Amino acid sequence: MRSLIFFSIVLTIIIGLSVGARFLILYTNKKLWNWNIVDKFGRLLPFFIIFIIIMAIGGGLLGIRSIMFLSAMLMATMTIAALILILSLPFSILFMKIGEKLLDFKSSPKTKIDHASRRAFLKSATAAIPMITLGTAGSGFAKAFSDVKIPQISMEFPNLPEALNGFKILHLSDIHLGYYFTLYDLEKLLINTSEYPVDMVLVTGDVSDDLSQLPDALKLIGQIPTIYPKFVSLGNHEYYRGINDVKRIIDAGPVPLLCDNGVSLKIQNAELFIGGANDPMHMRADINEFMRDSLDKTMKDSPDKALKLLMSHRPRALDVAEQFDIDLILGGHTHGGQIGLNGKSVFEGVMSEQYLWGKYQKGKTKLYTSSGVGHWFPYRLGCPAEAPIITLVKGSTYV
Repeated sequence: MRSLIFFSIVLTIIIGLSVGARFLILYTNKKLWNWNIVDKFGRLLPFFIIFIIIMAIGGGLLGIRSIMFLSAMLMATMTIAALILILSLPFSILFMKIGEKLLDFKSSPKTKIDHASRRAFLKSATAAIPMITLGTAGSGFAKAFSDVKIPQISMEFPNLPEALNGFKILHLSDIHLGYYFTLYDLEKLLINTSEYPVDMVLVTGDVSDDLSQLPDALKLIGQIPTIYPKFVSLGNHEYYRGINDVKRIIDAGPVPLLCDNGVSLKIQNAELFIGGANDPMHMRADINEFMRDSLDKTMKDSPDKALKLLMSHRPRALDVAEQFDIDLILGGHTHGGQIGLNGKSVFEGVMSEQYLWGKYQKGKTKLYTSSGVGHWFPYRLGCPAEAPIITLVKGSTYV
């Protein structure tokens, strides 16, 4: 039932985007749409999309992964192309209208021929805008399949015990095992991370969109050589895929689940408390009350003198974390908006309270939001997939 609802939503979105792109192209350049091949393609496109989705459902029912992968790639490609056209064509239309007004304003009988050539150039320039953006979209699509980066991130704490100075944590978030990131890709990533020895591995939710891959994924993660245990917490996709099935698989595997609870670890003469927040599942605007309730349960047994680290799929746990004396939050969920510039999400200015990607701080509580290992939609531009290694360092108070 969940799959049927999902594919129905996908079908509606893609057809809507395609129809919208067709309308804008028609408005921008009627001559182009009068070409027989373009017109036929536009008319057949919705039926082609329906065929792709039927192919995806059939591949899933038959368990043929190659068909599922092909259909997923085709759906993603068409969605990106239609979305980019819808976003870019209005600018093309505006550019064309302004240019025509300027030409009409300056027109005279003596410049009639010159204006005709300028109008031809204007139409070419108008057509170039969506072509350039489609090229950029293609680059973002290709980069979604690049190797996962392994950035070295230092998080500084003024009163860090000497035993925890230099403590390293491999942070895995939003792996989204499925069509676009597979067990092979995860194994390749973990081989690459083996060059950087770590003390602990923490996985902050959205591990697998294909539950058949989850047991082997947990086995691979469990085999990473570390001195201290690995832990996993929940994300919204664990609920989307069936939380009871997910918990059953995790309980049978080598990586313990932390959900509304935590554990204390002795690190020489220091103590480290690891807590795992629950996920609200829903995408509602205000999740503070939910997160406050979850953190109240998670942190109730945390020792006073321990360094307190919270695994929270939702980085917005930062909004309520200080009252629970939390030192560090590791989060994900946002994928960095999947478009970045200079190490920050391009959406940072308009969504600053979402803590989209990188380091943040409120009071004494620090947060690192990972852009994620994988993605459920393959597009990344200036915001590469990452598996950061977080190093605890004794140092200044602010990020």
